[in-house]
Amino acid sequence: MRVFLANGFEATMLDMIAAAADVSRHTFFSSFDSKDAVLESWEGGLADALRTAIAEPAAARFGG
Repeated sequence: MRVFLANGFEATMLDMIAAAADVSRHTFFSSFDSKDAVLESWEGGLADALRTAIAEPAAARFGG
């Protein structure tokens, strides 16, 4: 995310993302189809984390 924040989405190149992650382009493409996929994955992780954070206190309060 640092690379996107520093450069903006359009100016961020795949080589920049791979370098920031300390992986090769080949390794990048074994996990993601595009830089859009990186953001989609990150956004999905945020949504999951938010659901977990909301659900855990509720489960503790209501016993399950």
